Formats: sequence, structure tokens, C-alpha cells
Amino acid sequence: MKIEKINDNQLKIIISRTELLRRNIEIDELVNDSSKINSLLTDMMDIVINEFDFKIANSTIVVEAAAATDDDFVLLVTRMGGQTTNDLDSAIHMLTDLLQTRARPKPKPPKILKKPQDKCCFSFDTLDDCILCCNRLLGIFEGESFLAKKNGIYYLALNNTQPIDRPPMAYLEALLAEYGTKCPVSPVFEERLMEHGEVILQNYATIKLAQDI
Repeated sequence: MKIEKINDNQLKIIISRTELLRRNIEIDELVNDSSKINSLLTDMMDIVINEFDFKIANSTIVVEAAAATDDDFVLLVTRMGGQTTNDLDSAIHMLTDLLQTRARPKPKPPKILKKPQDKCCFSFDTLDDCILCCNRLLGIFEGESFLAKKNGIYYLALNNTQPIDRPPMAYLEALLAEYGTKCPVSPVFEERLMEHGEVILQNYATIKLAQDI
């Protein structure tokens, strides 16, 4: 327990979970037994009065409880003018509320579900390989796609946007892998491919290529 003098009329008492354990007090016990909180606060007030010469005669003593960290609690003891009163009851209620909050199990953070990948891109050494692949995709995939050529390599990019009977991307990639090589998909990759490559078919390339067979 740590006691700090803020000014002549106010003291701050910091008590940690370790201190409670040293006193053989569990938080659950404090929550379920207000008499233990009353005893704890009374002991603290005795220390304040006897060791810090904090006179309470002819004064109103207000005790406020607050949380400092996950392990520490703070009690502010304020001496005010007026009739002698020791307002421990309100401190007991405040401290009980804090302890109940600490005693509750912390909710687990919600799991962030990764958005399913809906795009893929494959490269092909020849246009014939790309056409054969699109023929396999006919009737299975009807989403957006484009075909581009860069440095003699053909790139077929698919965006799985079809609203009905959308095939799983894993299935599409398995078919594409029989004819081409998977490429990384990112906005930067697509922009560079569109900017520095030759766009052969910009819309629904898989359908158009399959129809050309």
C-alpha cells in the first residue's frame, strides 16, 4: 500500500492486487462480502490518521474510490470543513463496483474474419494454353476477367463477381493451375499490368476466348 499526501486536506491511497493477496484477500471475497471491504477501508483510515497525522475531528471526511491500472485501486481521502463525518459507505459501494468489474471475465475480442479472396491471376506461356483453360471454365465461371500480354507472357485475371452459382476460388484456381502459373494479386500488380502491358480483352475475357474455339 502506498499513501501520498496531495495537500494538507487530501491524501491518495494506492492499493494493489498484490497487497490484497498479502492480506489473504481475494477479489471475489471482497465482491461477495462487503464487511471485508469495510474492514479494509477502516484499516486504511487508521493508518492515515495515526501515521500521517490526518486529523478528522470537526471535519467531514469523504472517501472516493477509483481505478488506476488493471492491478491498482486508488482511494482519495479528502478532509472538508463541517460536522465530523466519515463517509465510508459510499467508498464501499464504489470500490465494490470496481471490484465486480475487475472480477468479471474480460470478453474475448471478436474474431476478424478474413474476406474470402475473390480475385486471382494466372500467367500462360502461349495464347493457346490460355484458350484451352478458358474452354474449361466455360459454363463454370462467368464473372469479370481480362487478358493482357507483357514481355511475351499472357496474363488472365479473374474477379469472381457472378451473383449466382459462384464457384469457389479454390476450385477455379485448381483448373487454372492445370494450364498456367499463379501470380500474386494486388492493386499495384493489376495497375502495372494494365499500364505497361498490352490489354487484349478487357471485359469477360474467359467467355470471349472460349467462344473463339
